[in-house]
Amino acid sequence: KYLRAEELDVAKAAERLVQTLVFRADCRIDELAKAELPEHFRGHDYIDGLDLDGRPVMISRFGGMDVKMVFGDIEAFVRYRSQLMERAIALLSFKKGAVEDLCQVH
Repeated sequence: KYLRAEELDVAKAAERLVQTLVFRADCRIDELAKAELPEHFRGHDYIDGLDLDGRPVMISRFGGMDVKMVFGDIEAFVRYRSQLMERAIALLSFKKGAVEDLCQVH
């Protein structure tokens, strides 16, 4: 992924990978999937299996959301969205030739 993004420049790809790993460690991303979320984040987003190509399908329903509560604490919102992304990414197989993206419906 990083090599493609950096057009096969190994040094740049390695730097991006290191930055990602530092970010994940600093934000404790691996703990997010197990974290309990505040009530106002629950019920608006869910992962509904895979599409026909094998991509995890994430569905977001913003209509019933208390916008002031959800967006009132941006850091909490970013943790929440990161948790949702981590759960969807966990459904990817990471096998050669398999899909490596997600389908998100708003």
